Amino acid sequence: MILPQGHYNETREPKVRNRRERWVFGLGGALIAIVIAATLFSLTSTQGKSSHGCLHFTYTFAMGGEQLNACGAKARHYCASPPRLGGLGNGLRVGLRVACREAGLPYMPAA
Repeated sequence: MILPQGHYNETREPKVRNRRERWVFGLGGALIAIVIAATLFSLTSTQGKSSHGCLHFTYTFAMGGEQLNACGAKARHYCASPPRLGGLGNGLRVGLRVACREAGLPYMPAA
């Protein structure tokens, strides 16, 4: 392929960006920074911890993860009489037992 005269010099010189190009590149950089910040925040944010009579935990269930958040009388009710869910409720029973212990509430498994 035959290249035009001066092609090498044109490709070696730094390109001068106009105002619109600088604005687009700046906006693109800002969007990338926002996406990275949101990703890092979602990976490092933590769930509330069970304590002081409140239950906060996540357990596995049929269609994915479920969350249980309860305080006061509702939390005491969950710990005193855990729901019966059959084989699917194993994650709930295990998580509830640990969460009740962390919250300082007595756990009584269903008979």
